[in-house]
Amino acid sequence: MNCQYIPFFINGIIAIIAILATYFTSKASNRHQEKLREIDFQNKIYNDDYRHLQSLFEEFLRCSGTACSKKYPVDAFVRSHYALFPYIPIDKQIYFERYASQMFKARDNKHDAEEIMVLLKGVIVPIINEILEEKKSRKRV
Repeated sequence: MNCQYIPFFINGIIAIIAILATYFTSKASNRHQEKLREIDFQNKIYNDDYRHLQSLFEEFLRCSGTACSKKYPVDAFVRSHYALFPYIPIDKQIYFERYASQMFKARDNKHDAEEIMVLLKGVIVPIINEILEEKKSRKRV
């Protein structure tokens, strides 16, 4: 190789390296952005699921407060009660069924209110908190 061509050869190598460096830098940046988008998407799905579950439980508790009274219809309570069942573990569903049956009995008989409150505060609310905490702890990211 002739000495007069060495600067052109070196400049060509530098140009090729510069082109390849920008290519690989953009590939790495795009891969990083893609991972960030995936994490954001997973967080959005988790937040939507958690808020949906939380709103179902809040609706159930709100409807529980009005279902005891004869002046309010029970259809909202029944809807909210059965909307929870896919999220409640099978071994805990019996407590929700017992609670619902006590609620219907209390519409006719006010002396069952104490038992309903014990069931609500002692069993139902802790189950709801347990389910929400479990959902919160299973956050994927």
